[in-house]
Amino acid sequence: MGWEFQWQRLDAIAGKLPEVSFLPIILRCHRDITVDRITRRHEDSDGTRSTAAQILAGHPHVWDYLEQLQRPDVRFVDAAQGAELVYTHTLKHLEDLARHAGVK
Repeated sequence: MGWEFQWQRLDAIAGKLPEVSFLPIILRCHRDITVDRITRRHEDSDGTRSTAAQILAGHPHVWDYLEQLQRPDVRFVDAAQGAELVYTHTLKHLEDLARHAGVK
């Protein structure tokens, strides 16, 4: 979701299907943490996943775009926390959406 056209497509879908609830959630953490995690995934995959350098060099604008993204429908979760807390905070956003949409 680091490209404007991707958000435009989602907005178009939401406009055509107003009965569908859409909740974008972006996990955020410091760039150093992101690079470290991508590096570990690369190493754990025996080199089948991209390196952090490859990802950041291939898509340098994505990081800045997501850092500056201002949309009232987006929920941000601090991904620097442990996995359990990230899951808990993400789940809370989904439960809030369901409660507001009247979903049981």
